[in-house]
Parts: sequence; C-alpha cells; structure tokens
Amino acid sequence: MGTNKLNKLFLILGIGIGLLVSSMLNIAYPNIKYMPYSESQIIEKAKELGMVSLKEAISTNDEKSAEIDTTDVEDEVDNIEESTVPQNEDKHEVEFVINKGDNSERIAEKLLEAGIIKNKEEFIKEIIAKNAQKKFQYGVYELETEMDYESLIKILTSK
Repeated sequence: MGTNKLNKLFLILGIGIGLLVSSMLNIAYPNIKYMPYSESQIIEKAKELGMVSLKEAISTNDEKSAEIDTTDVEDEVDNIEESTVPQNEDKHEVEFVINKGDNSERIAEKLLEAGIIKNKEEFIKEIIAKNAQKKFQYGVYELETEMDYESLIKILTSK
C-alpha cells in the first residue's frame, strides 16, 4: 500500500474519530436552557394564541343568554298562554336527519326546531360534558319528541 493511500485513510479515520468525540461531548454536556413556566404564564401564552378555556366559553354563552330582552320573553309567555296546544302533548316519533358535515351547534338547532329538545343551550352543555362534539354520526333517525338528553346523545353518536 502506498503512503499516499495510507495518508488518506488516516485522514478519514481522524475526521471520523473527531466527529465521534464531538458528538459524545454534545450528548454529555448539552447546551439547553430550560425555562420553568408557572401555570398562569402558560394560560397567558395560550390566550395569546387564541385558546379559550371551557369555563370561559360556558360563561360567555351564559352571559349571551342573560342578555335576552325580557319583553320578548314576556311576549312569548303570553303567546304560550294564549295558544290552544295541550300542555301534556303525547310523545310522538319524528324523523330526524343529520347531514354529513353538521356540527353539534347545527344539530342542536335542528333538534330544537323538530321539537325533540326544549333547550338548545342545556343540550350543548350536555354534549360538552359527554365530550361528544365530534362523535355524531350522519344519517336518518327515528326519535321521540322531548327525549332526555343522555339517551338522545347516545343514539346520535352510535350507529
């Protein structure tokens, strides 16, 4: 073997050993700065990024529902008292359709319009409590009017 080839081999071997030693030193003594964050700092940073806590979302919805004009409510009460619909109307089946892409808010609106639920906000709170926002299955359902929310969510999320 010529000295020229031997010199090239030692050069490559030396570079390899140097890279290996420098890698081992980086592993043994990393240059990482750890910054401890308090819970309030984490929450503040999350708010800057547009995240909202569940409690804030619910309180915002409660505030919006509290802002309803009382005169409208009084008019609705008068209309209900004047109506000739019997108070204890028998439950009956309703065909209900969930379209592909309907979100839980839209589903709650459609359930309210169909007379299956009485209070959209309470139903949405129950959906959040059950963590079922994205579990609704699209399709056609035979539902009864005034069903309890728990069984309704169970039916609409399992098919």
